[in-house]
Amino acid sequence: MCKYCKKAKTIKVSHSDSNQPNEAIITQNDVPGIVLLRAGCNYGYFDIKYCPMCGRKLGDVNE
Repeated sequence: MCKYCKKAKTIKVSHSDSNQPNEAIITQNDVPGIVLLRAGCNYGYFDIKYCPMCGRKLGDVNE
């Protein structure tokens, strides 16, 4: 388990201009996902099954 899937942390998005998201947060609510942020506001999201940083399956309470 890495620091990103252990607890929600902000990830800076590289090479984004002012019209694109510049941050992302890995969330583990009912359905794990990534929330994209632009200027601190929700810009979009998508569901994921595995942590993109360490590969751990998200949503497993036993791990």
